Amino acid sequence: MDAAFGNTGGGDFSQLLSAGGIYQIYGPLTGAREGSRVCRPLLPTNVIPRSRLNPIALNYLKFYTGPNQAGRADGRDNFLANTTRTEDFNSELGRLDFNLSDRHTFFFNFRHNERLQLRGDRFKNIATGNFLSRVNWGAMLDDVYTFSPTTVLNTRFNWTRFTEGGTRPSLGFDLTSLGFPASLAAASSQAVLRAGIGVYYFTEGLIPSQQPGYFQRTPLVATLDGYLTPAATLSNPFPNGILAPVGNSLGINTFLGQSVTFYNPSVDNPYSVRWNLSIQRELSRNLLVEAGYMGNHAVRLTGNRGLNWAPRQFFSTAPFRDQPVIDRMTANVTNPFTGLMPGTALDGRTVAVAQLLQPYPQFSGDGGVAINTDNFGSSYFHMFQARLEKRHAGGFAYLVNYQYSRLMEKRSFLNPSDLTPEKRVAGEDRPHR
Repeated sequence: MDAAFGNTGGGDFSQLLSAGGIYQIYGPLTGAREGSRVCRPLLPTNVIPRSRLNPIALNYLKFYTGPNQAGRADGRDNFLANTTRTEDFNSELGRLDFNLSDRHTFFFNFRHNERLQLRGDRFKNIATGNFLSRVNWGAMLDDVYTFSPTTVLNTRFNWTRFTEGGTRPSLGFDLTSLGFPASLAAASSQAVLRAGIGVYYFTEGLIPSQQPGYFQRTPLVATLDGYLTPAATLSNPFPNGILAPVGNSLGINTFLGQSVTFYNPSVDNPYSVRWNLSIQRELSRNLLVEAGYMGNHAVRLTGNRGLNWAPRQFFSTAPFRDQPVIDRMTANVTNPFTGLMPGTALDGRTVAVAQLLQPYPQFSGDGGVAINTDNFGSSYFHMFQARLEKRHAGGFAYLVNYQYSRLMEKRSFLNPSDLTPEKRVAGEDRPHR
């Protein structure tokens, strides 16, 4: 930042005070707690003592050019990088044709082009910039022999080669010249350790509105007595007519005998916590190996579920088909709703026991009452990955990757009456890649 103001003394930011109090510099090495805040001593003249400037940082800043235009009062926009891109391109091609006879012709050609480019050199030194080299070679042999006006043999051989390389002006720079210890400089050229963690939030987007009563489906009521006799036929599938929307005239009795679905009124944004750790090491020039681990834990994932299920104490826990329990739950008994829900399956003379044991027996089936976008889901992901890469050099490159992972999820219920989702291997799990 010192170079941004053109000061040569180092650490002098006094000019910033005239631009506003927000540019006051405070000493970062000491501080005192005042409640939940940390207060640090200010540098009254906005001049950082020379003794507190890191010598490595000072050596690093030597590669950044000073201002070349007036800029703003706070030092912004005082440097214009008059960066130019230089490109050298040459191309050669040639062809030789041979007429061996009236029926036999032959030709040979060759192609070559080369592009050398320097771009991004903002400071006219090794701090920035990139050298790019692209070379193409090609040759072709073509032989044509005419046997007859309708028969021709054309034989062709083609060879191409493309090489590309990129280097930076700082390649091979000696880090010890900046002040780094020789041990760190040697290690940094061979191995790199990377780690990171982040939190990512999902959005639910636009949730459509639910308006029970203002739309109406007419269900096919196949029976009113537990399938003892039919209540509808193909000739007359809706003997009670087509139902009309009732609006809000029925209040809480809307859709009785049918099903209702509502969206979670207090849906939370799902989010995931993701972390990774990897180590990369250069084995030789243009050859590196990398190994790493990545994990992800997502919570508050949304899903849909039914709320109209019979309590689990009425079901069997035997490891085999328990026919007596099935018979008891599917047995038909006198229907207390007879005559109250015309045009629905719950208006019959009998009803299954399981229906009456549900918390909302006036609505039909396990899905008679359902909630959408409920925040009950979560997932876990762990992955080990390895990579071996030979960078492009001498016309040859390769990249080998291997990943072993496991994706676990809790996004569905094994039984409708379960209080928590089942932890299971996700359908998207691909262990080996």
